[in-house]
Amino acid sequence: MNNFLPDVRVITILLLGHLFGDFVFQTDKVYKFKLKGIKGLFLHSFFVFSPTFIFLLYFSKNFIISFILSILTFITHFLIDFLKVRNRYNIEVGLNFIIDQILHFIVIILIGVISNYFVIGFKISPFQNKIIFLLNSMIFLLYFLKYFLLSLYEILKIKSINDRYYILFEDFEKISIFICAYMHGYFFLIIPFLILPRIFYSIKNGVEYIFYDISISLILSIFLGILFRKFTLFDPFSFFELFFISILSYLLFKIISFTVDGLMSFTKRF
Repeated sequence: MNNFLPDVRVITILLLGHLFGDFVFQTDKVYKFKLKGIKGLFLHSFFVFSPTFIFLLYFSKNFIISFILSILTFITHFLIDFLKVRNRYNIEVGLNFIIDQILHFIVIILIGVISNYFVIGFKISPFQNKIIFLLNSMIFLLYFLKYFLLSLYEILKIKSINDRYYILFEDFEKISIFICAYMHGYFFLIIPFLILPRIFYSIKNGVEYIFYDISISLILSIFLGILFRKFTLFDPFSFFELFFISILSYLLFKIISFTVDGLMSFTKRF
């Protein structure tokens, strides 16, 4: 094996742990607590460590190696976020997010390279592999893209829309476009109709800047759908499989976020 080329399976699992910890588990309450100091940073980094360790252990059945790779993830994530929270990059908030995520992705690659020096022995079925790729795509689409756009708004000094019903509708728009792009063929004809409601909303409320949001979301949702299709080309999801698993994933993310917020509120009483 070329030790400078990380195993794709390791990278996808490390990425999944990172995306769960950095986005699904990082609710507004966790984020605000993280900004207060070391305890918050430790808790957030633990939320990255936990899913990473669980996923690695589940697929490798190797406690020691899973723990070592997860601890490396915890330490590097803590240090990178410490620099971000302290604004040691000495840059504005919007760019902070982009640089922060680039550094995290570089670290994931490096830990993937380090994992080549261990005999891990992953056992991942084709269906499990599809689920891992789907969860990565969903979190990237619903969370990473959201905060990337908010960072652009921050850089451009544009006030974002903070209406929960609008955000809910936006989420389902992205999921629908992703599914249509994955299914390809005649499903592509539906995509223009999926973005019409937000276009009408932007015109009615005089917030034309949403066109940038719509355009970026449209392009990346289609791209992710097509890319995911390529990964599952030999065993693709049916429409109903993809639809129900996507919706269940979305509900899972919301349940996790709701539970984390509940625990944060509960612990504040003590």
